Order: sequence, then structure tokens, then C-alpha cells
Amino acid sequence: MNKVHNNKILFNKKAVTLIEITLAVVILAFTFIPVIGTLLTSAKDTDVFNSYVFAQTTARNILDTLIDDVPFHSIRVGANNEATFVNSTIYDSSSHSNITYDVTKFTEKLTNVRDERGTNYNVHIYVFPIEASENESVSANEIKFTYLTRPKYDEQENWFIYKNEANSDSFRKKDTLNPYDDAPFPCTEKKENAYLVGAKNHTNEKYCIMKKIVLTIEWTARDNHPRKIALYTLKANLDSEQ
Repeated sequence: MNKVHNNKILFNKKAVTLIEITLAVVILAFTFIPVIGTLLTSAKDTDVFNSYVFAQTTARNILDTLIDDVPFHSIRVGANNEATFVNSTIYDSSSHSNITYDVTKFTEKLTNVRDERGTNYNVHIYVFPIEASENESVSANEIKFTYLTRPKYDEQENWFIYKNEANSDSFRKKDTLNPYDDAPFPCTEKKENAYLVGAKNHTNEKYCIMKKIVLTIEWTARDNHPRKIALYTLKANLDSEQ
């Protein structure tokens, strides 16, 4: 407030000029520019992180369903090893009847995948069957089953009894060697492929009893950069077959 002293007006020197106000606003603006940039970067990083979490969770859920529920022979190989899914019939040992599995519910999980932010995700599944050759020689790229053959005494009707040197039945004594180490009953190591152990030859699968599966999810986050994750697993043929 201005004061009157000896007929003179004294101006209050504490007043702020327009230039000072403008300068203060400019300084304040330059101060907040890095802060705003940091906040924007943090928001983008959070969005990218959330999209990765969503993609990984979705991928695990799809693979869990594929491993636990989808029958082995419903997973077929399409063009460029991309998976196709067909209905298949498996034998249910508990009910002693054939059950047809409908793949529709599973394939619905692979389409229209979108998170709460509206980001769309493209899901692809690729299948690589591990096949077996129809011969007794096991190649390097086949699954090998290594085991010890049954000892001679195990082939008898009563496996715990064997013929001794006197050609009479007798129980095995406690102080004798382990049956797998006993010289009269040698056990040899044997290697076989899926064909030799009795796998069935389904359409275009060549005695396949295990498939390598790769699942990929691709999307474009809000930072306009393409993103992608890939998960790898194996599925064995554990379905009941007649």
C-alpha cells in the first residue's frame, strides 16, 4: 500500500513487476520439463512391463491347457510347422469307453487376445514332432529308450525261484549276488526307438511319441515398438490307446 508523507506519495518497494513474474514462470517451466519427461518415460515403461506380464501369463495359461487337456493326436503340423488342431477320440480307461475331445474351446483361447488397455496380442503355436524310423537301428535324432533286459530267472513263472546246478527248485539265498549281477543270469543293456517299444503309427506322425512345442506372442505396445515372447515345452503321448 502506498503512504503519504509530507505531501509526497511514497511507493511500496516490495511490489513485484511484470518482468519478474514472467522470469519466474520461465524458470519454473524449464525446471519442470525434465520432471514431465521422467513421468512420461515412467508411464511408458510401466505400460511395457504390464504388457509383458499379460503376455507371459497368457502364454503359460495356454501351454498349461495344451499340456493337460488337449489330446496328443489333436495337435497336428500345418504349413511352416504351425500347429493345427482337430477333434480326436481317446480311450478312457476309467469308463472303458471312447471319448471325443472338441478343440473349439481351446482354439478360442488363441484368438481375440486383448488386455484391459486395449492392446491386441497375436498367438502362434509351432509343433515339431520327434519321429521314429521303422527299423531296429536307432539314429542320432531319435528318442532312445535305454534299459536292462530281464534276467533269465525273471522269465520263469515264479520269478523268485530258479534252477540251481542240481537241477532242483530252490529259493535264492540271502548271501548270493544281486540278480542283475549274478553271472548265471546276465542282464544286457538295450537301446530302442519309439517304433521298437510299440508306438503306433498315426497319420503323418511316424511313430511319434513326443512333440516339441513353441508358443509365440507378438504385440505392439504403446511406445509403438513391436514386442515378442516365446515359450518352449515338450508334450509326450500319455493318452490311453487301445
